[in-house]
Amino acid sequence: MSDHEHDPASPPRALLPANGAILPLPRHVSPREWGVRAGIWTAIGLAVLLAARFDLRIMAWGQANLAWVPDGVIVWLRRCGEVSLIAIVTAVLACFDRRRALLVAAVLCACLLAGAMQGLGKLAIFRYRPQDSAIAELSLDAWRAVWQGVDFGARGASTQAFPSGHTTLAFAFAGVMSWFYPRARWLFLAAAVGCGLSRFTHGVHWLSDCIAGAALGYACAWVALRPYVWVLPVIFVHRWRRRRRKSRR
Repeated sequence: MSDHEHDPASPPRALLPANGAILPLPRHVSPREWGVRAGIWTAIGLAVLLAARFDLRIMAWGQANLAWVPDGVIVWLRRCGEVSLIAIVTAVLACFDRRRALLVAAVLCACLLAGAMQGLGKLAIFRYRPQDSAIAELSLDAWRAVWQGVDFGARGASTQAFPSGHTTLAFAFAGVMSWFYPRARWLFLAAAVGCGLSRFTHGVHWLSDCIAGAALGYACAWVALRPYVWVLPVIFVHRWRRRRRKSRR
């Protein structure tokens, strides 16, 4: 019998991911895998830049062609990125999951990290929201005027567009849930995508804001699920110092 079968306090195998680990374990990453990861993040970065270039045109198209989406649907999809709904879903799942301590800790860490990162981005990056009055006077090719650079000064919410906070939180939550409940990962990811689309459809965020928020939220979930990542800088510094001492001998 396995350790999980001996220990009644451990979660049943049906709740565990395919590899049996409650949290992702450190593993060797091949150069090929590093290349694939670098390619994916490069593609995401290019998608954000490309969307930013055509945000005005994309928003104009969205406002003209997506007005049929009911406001009730938009509201419920937006709530997928709100703390209240995330807390309720986490509490309900924790009541039936023996991994409740890790589940709650991972969700809390991911959402706190996502909230801090998206808040820092909004405070640092001066970008008008689509609904700002200054946008109405711009031509569809004046995309540079939407960006006003980096500014840590006190500004209103209408100039804090990048990234989408709701989308960031939605993908942070979806990333954690996808690990704990892999069979339902498409449901959580679909809700997160819907949250991002609701922010775009409602005209509150540009498409590039939502893409950046999705990438940032998923990255926060990845870090939150891997506590060992926090000590990697210390390990790298220790190894560097050890190699340096050996080279001096």
